[in-house]
Parts: sequence; structure tokens; C-alpha cells
Amino acid sequence: MADGDKSDYPRIPPKALDLKLNLKNLGFPGEPYWLLLTNIFKGPDAHLNEVPPLGLPGLYRVTIVLGKPGSRTFPENEVKFAEFMEGNSHLAILKPAFPAPADAVKIRLEVKGESDSFVFEGWPDKGGFLAKLETQSFHANKRNDAEVRATKAAQNVLSEYAASLDNPLQIDLIEVTEVATSNKSLAVIAPFLGGGSSAPIEAYDPEFANLAALYREALVSNTPAYRYLCFYKILEASRKQRERLSRKLKKQYRPNRFGEVIPARRPGQIAWLNAIFIGPREWTELALNRIFPLETHDKKINTIFDGPLRRMRDRIAHGILDSGSYLHLDDLTSTREINRWLPFLRCAVRRILKNDFPEHYLRFLQEDGTVTHDYLLKGTAK
Repeated sequence: MADGDKSDYPRIPPKALDLKLNLKNLGFPGEPYWLLLTNIFKGPDAHLNEVPPLGLPGLYRVTIVLGKPGSRTFPENEVKFAEFMEGNSHLAILKPAFPAPADAVKIRLEVKGESDSFVFEGWPDKGGFLAKLETQSFHANKRNDAEVRATKAAQNVLSEYAASLDNPLQIDLIEVTEVATSNKSLAVIAPFLGGGSSAPIEAYDPEFANLAALYREALVSNTPAYRYLCFYKILEASRKQRERLSRKLKKQYRPNRFGEVIPARRPGQIAWLNAIFIGPREWTELALNRIFPLETHDKKINTIFDGPLRRMRDRIAHGILDSGSYLHLDDLTSTREINRWLPFLRCAVRRILKNDFPEHYLRFLQEDGTVTHDYLLKGTAK
């Protein structure tokens, strides 16, 4: 129902939230990282400085900003908190998009889930379409607990609207505010780096073209589950190609195995990455920690493929058919499981493509990370 009154909880001064940060070296491009804004108190509130970044049991608010697919309204290396984002969607809630009371300024949604109940206030954009959802203050054990519970409730509602109305309802930002401190957290995506080359592929290979198309599909998607399945399909296709060639050519077939054992130490990991990414790149601790989970250290790519990567793929694709266990994609804990493996999976795909298609993929990039003179010549602007 429509609600005409405005919330009166305290706000952080705007200057504290109007941030523009250079995220170029934040971490592995295209993957999420979490940003926390903490306030520094003095005088009688100084004790709030002792609150840990993850928060304490108490009251929290969660603000969700919606956006239309492909309509980002600010540069990808810029961070904005919810107060400074307009938001928009295809879901009409107030005038002029929807025949609501003329004096209504927001809507109120009461959401009941399996174990939680939330009250959301829905704010429109200038056209009357849903732009933001914000919870009333609720009790949570810490920041992550608040984010997971509120986001699941909101996404359940958005998914039902999306399925009913055939409209994509995309979340652009999730902001968590601890009421006692006004400390805020949000997820940011490390931006992709610019780059280019005029070095052409010398000959068309339909098998490689299909896998390259899957790689591009994964990069342009903002859905972790779909990205995972695209990358996984490339490794699966490589396995089948190698088995096919082995049967056909028998002893004459010797597939390249460069770099298919994952290093455990940082120098080896950086060298491994330099052999599959055109540099120079700065491999930060944040990036390396995301790319190389402990389960990958000193393991063969095939071993990881048959182990945790396959188990995750089965849970995404058809777990409910096999065992009744599945990933609820409106649950942040599920998407975080997928996101945990996506950076390594993307890198493993690059390593396998380079080994399986040496004449088509990164043929100018040597195993020591150097680039051939031929590539430099062809990559020079004329």
C-alpha cells in the first residue's frame, strides 16, 4: 500500500558518502569486493570506535538499489552509496507510471519468508517506477547476517514480480547500515582493464570459435550461476576434445600440459598468471587470494575439475533432479559459493585454451610472460 510519510532516522552527512575511488587495482577484474565506510567518533560516543567492522548484534537497515540491465549511470571505477544513486526498474509503483493516490511518495511491502518477516519501503524514480527498497530497522547478529536475510527476502519478492510480469528486476547495489554507528558496507565490482591489439587470428577454427563465444558470454553476464556454467562448459569441452583426439591419434597425440599444476606459493602463482594474461598487471594480495583458494594449491586442473568445480556445477545445473539439494539463487550464501570459485575457474579456462589452441589463443604470449615482437608490430596503431 502507499505510504506518504518519510523516514526520520539520522543520515551520515553527504560529504562522507560522495566517494569517487580509483578501483583499477582493487582486485581481480569483474569480481565483487566489499567496501566498508566507518565513522570516527569523539566525546561521549567514542566507545563506538571499538565496534568491529563486521558489526555487533543490534539494529541494521538494508537498502537495495535497482537498475535496468545495461543502463549503468556512472563510471565503473566510481563508487556511490545508495543515497547518491537514483535507481530505476521496469516495475511501476506510483504515478505517473501506475494509478496510485496522487499524494503517495512510496510504497510499503510486508514480506514473510520461511523464518523471517521484513517491512520494506519502496521508493520510485521520477517516472514512478521502483528505484529502491529499504528495510525498516531490524535486529541482526552482525552485518553479514543482516545482508543475507534482508536480501533473500527482497530477491524473493523481485523474482516473483519478474516471473509474473516478464520484466528483468536487477539489483545494482546492496548497502548495509549498522544503526548504532551508521557504518555502511556495500559490494563493488573490480573494473575490467582496457586493452587492445590488432594481432589477427590466422585461421578460423569452429571449435575454438564456439569456446571463445562461451568465454565472452560469461564476461558480459552479471549472473554468477550463468557465468560459472559458461566457463565450466569450456573445461568440459576441452576434456572431451582431448579424449577424442587421444582415441583418434593414439600415441601421436601429446596434448600440451603447461601450467596445469597450480602453484602454492606467490611467486609461482604470479608467474602462472603472467603466462595467461597480457601485462603488465599488478597482482595484488586481494586478487591472488580470490584466484587461488587453498583447495587449488599444488593440484592439477583436472583434479580440481573433477572435484569442487564439478560438485558446484551439479548443484547449479541439476542438483534438485539428482538429490533434491539445490542452490537457491535468491540466497546470497549460494551466490557467494559460486563467486568463490569463479576467479579460479576463469583463469583455469585461459590456461586450458592456451594449451589446446596454441595457434589461436594467446600465441604471442610466451610462458615467461613476454610478448613476441610479431604481436607488438601488429598491435601498433597506424
